[in-house]
Amino acid sequence: MNKDTQRKIEKYLQKQLEGIELRRFEDQLEKDEVLRKRVKLEQELNEVLSDKSDFNIFRRIVNETSTDYFNKKSSSGFSPLKIAATVALLISASWIIWTLSTPSTPDEIYNEFFEPYVIQTTPRGLTEDTDTYMLGTIHYRDGEYASAIIQFEILLTETPNDYRAQLMLAISYMALKDFKSAEDVLIRLVNDPNHLFQDQARWYLGLLYLIDGDKENDWKADEYFEEIEDTAIKKKAENLN
Repeated sequence: MNKDTQRKIEKYLQKQLEGIELRRFEDQLEKDEVLRKRVKLEQELNEVLSDKSDFNIFRRIVNETSTDYFNKKSSSGFSPLKIAATVALLISASWIIWTLSTPSTPDEIYNEFFEPYVIQTTPRGLTEDTDTYMLGTIHYRDGEYASAIIQFEILLTETPNDYRAQLMLAISYMALKDFKSAEDVLIRLVNDPNHLFQDQARWYLGLLYLIDGDKENDWKADEYFEEIEDTAIKKKAENLN
């Protein structure tokens, strides 16, 4: 594949082709299966390597070897051994890219996977300043987690079995990276069968063990993720693993 075609692929994916040049390229795409495969590969690489300049060496390797691979029927010949070597190199480079682009540090995992659970309760108008549940929920909804914690702690001294408040309290602690306090609340939720938040608690507790900075806790995450029954939450855990 010549440099002009490579340049057009890059411009096409960056939506820089216009007018006749764009129409000609799209016509060529319809007719040329090799070109379609090359565009698809380049598009997938762009998605993986977006804003990751440290991976440029892997981009070059994949570009060069894939060009050889797609041109394997050219007049210069392409031996079966060379095809196998090219495919192996493509797989290796892609695996390295995938590995390096997958969140691995506690902070990376936290930033990508932690998000507050949306409680399906719309805060009503406060009837009085002592309506601790609604005050806590409003603070939680607005991301004012320190204030939410104060309200939920007060509420739970009076009604310790308010499971929604317990979950919001644990997540508020996690949002402030107070993992020890969050762990205590989540363990209580996981071990109490009298509510419907077990899977949410298992998800957050498993996530906590991956982001608390203690590698010895990582195995606990797998145990709690394995116990999740909710399909959507289970998928999140599988994506994290």
